[in-house]
Parts: sequence; structure tokens; C-alpha cells
Amino acid sequence: KAGLSSAAVDASSMQQQQQQLQKPFAPAMRLPAPRLVGPTAAELAVIPLPGLPLLLDLSHEPAKVLQARLERVWEILGTPVEQQMKMVLSYTSCDAAYHFEGALEAWETAAAAVLQREGLLQQLKELKYSILQHQQEQGCQQLDPVTTMQPPLLLGLNATQVQQLLWNFLAATEHVKAADAMLQEAIGQQLLVGGHIYPDAGAIVSAAQLQPLLDQVWELLGWGVNVVDVAKPVVL
Repeated sequence: KAGLSSAAVDASSMQQQQQQLQKPFAPAMRLPAPRLVGPTAAELAVIPLPGLPLLLDLSHEPAKVLQARLERVWEILGTPVEQQMKMVLSYTSCDAAYHFEGALEAWETAAAAVLQREGLLQQLKELKYSILQHQQEQGCQQLDPVTTMQPPLLLGLNATQVQQLLWNFLAATEHVKAADAMLQEAIGQQLLVGGHIYPDAGAIVSAAQLQPLLDQVWELLGWGVNVVDVAKPVVL
């Protein structure tokens, strides 16, 4: 009898576990979209500026490596031919040539910062398109958390991960500003992309500009958030 009783308890426990697993996803109470705050100076201090990968020197000719590095910067920044010639001619004197390596490193940092920001900007564009597609598929109606087994995703990201993406973009924008300051200090020139100041006057550069996007994401995905505060990342 003791064995039968124990078996009955085990069967009942297993049945309860199966019923629990079959329950729909039960998110926490809907939270309003958090206020997006950009990275602080202390947070940026622990995030290194981006850099370009080293070029392998197969020729063992330093001059060719320098030329390849310079041409890579020109390609990334879309530097017009006239500005390329001006840059080269400005380092033809002996005194100026001595500072060429430092100037090139500053340009490489700037090019890497632009690549980083543009990559994240492309993700934001894809996110906006995913939001629109999601709204169309759902007939502009939010998913019902009571009947949905799992919270929805945008580009494979949940609401808190989207918030992290936006924070990373703001950090990348600050890296661009830092790289621009380095250029001005090293060679007295502003960061230009395609011959124009970067980012341009109408670019997204602040948390306030991204807040509406976060609000929209939270409206779609916020019911799946079950944490009150999201720790901000310290690396990109």
C-alpha cells in the first residue's frame, strides 16, 4: 500500500508539472516605456574607442602598408579625390611627414567610429521596418498576452534588448564625437564623410530623438517585460 501511495503522489506531481508547462506565457504587469538615457561620461570611459583591424604586411615595405591604410580610410569615409590629394600634399615636407603616422591613426579611429555607428544605424532602420511589418501582420492590434505562449520579438530582440540597441547607438554616436575631437586636436580638421561634416545636422544624436521609437517598441512588446530596471551595457 505504501508503494501504491507513493506512486500515486509521483503521478499527481508529474501531472501538475505538465499542466504548469502547458500554461500560456504569463508576463508581468505592463510597464510604461522607460526613459531612454544616453551613456554617461563614466560609462564611456570604460568603453574603448573602436579601431580598424591591422593590415598584414606581406611586402615588408612600410611605405606600401601606410598607403594601404590611407586608402582604406579614404574608402570608408568616401573621401573625394580633391581632399585625398590635399591630405597627401600636406605631409610632403619633412616636418609634416614626421607627424603622418599619428594623423593616420586618428583618421583610422574616426573611420572605425563611423563604421560602428553606421552599422548600428542600419539595425535601427531594420527595426523600424520590422515594427511596421509587425503592425501590418497583427492588423495594428497588440498580441494578447493571455493567449500567447511567448512574447513577440522584433529582429529576434525583446523589448529590453531593443533598449540596449538604442543605448549602444547613442554610445557609438559619442564615439564619433570623441574621434572628431581627436582629429581636430591632431591635425586641426573635422571628421568628414563623403566630403561633408558627420553626422549631419539632421542626424539622430540624442536619447530624446530615439524615445518615440522605444515607446513604439514597448507598446508592441512591453507586456513581455518582467523586470523593472534594465542594466545598461558597458561594451558595444
